[in-house]
Amino acid sequence: MDSQVDHRTLNPAKVAYLVTLAMLSPRSIPICPVGQCANGPDVLHCIQEDAVKRKAKKQKSNERPALEWRESRTVKRQDELCTHDGPVATLHWAGMLSEIATGTTKEGQWTFDRPRLLARDVEVRTAGSEAEPPCAVYYPGWALGGRVVFAGGRTLHWAPMNFWQTQWAFMDEAERTLVQFEDTSRLFEERAAVTFMRPGLAEEDRALLLLLGWYLMTLQSRDNAAIVAVTTAACT
Repeated sequence: MDSQVDHRTLNPAKVAYLVTLAMLSPRSIPICPVGQCANGPDVLHCIQEDAVKRKAKKQKSNERPALEWRESRTVKRQDELCTHDGPVATLHWAGMLSEIATGTTKEGQWTFDRPRLLARDVEVRTAGSEAEPPCAVYYPGWALGGRVVFAGGRTLHWAPMNFWQTQWAFMDEAERTLVQFEDTSRLFEERAAVTFMRPGLAEEDRALLLLLGWYLMTLQSRDNAAIVAVTTAACT
């Protein structure tokens, strides 16, 4: 028996129900015109196919990324870079509103700080070498993003990858994306999925960029929240 059901032979009550549902929510029920559906003029197939797509999209959104920054549930003021097997890096903040943080991975440990009150430069140092010059400095640009200058002179760019600024990435001087961060935050919980776009990065560079990217995203989130608070207070 043919599994296709011609919409002209459907029960009139069922057709009326489908049409009413489509009128109430036209975007949710993609009823196709006669002959427009890839499987023929089948209203039920269109609805079933849309339901399958929605279910697959929901399942994908519920899947945990392979590499994701999250707030620690066991240690206060600490964020963890988690894989399916557990955390592989941590970023511990010195205080609730402090801009000093210590990042730790198996490749090493670094400190991050925005030391000057009126400047937004971020200095990165190898842990234990606070009296020495930084091994890298992030200089924010006039618009969005900025550049990271390493002690040896190498420069990387930090820039948003979409209009809504939910994706950020480090790029080399040839504008090739190296590491990408995507905001996956939930209500009252900041998160970011991390993806390496190009192979060949040295392990120490990978570790440092993983930490620095999350540090910059966190500072930006705090800065945006402060701007909103000040603006709201000024308007009331």
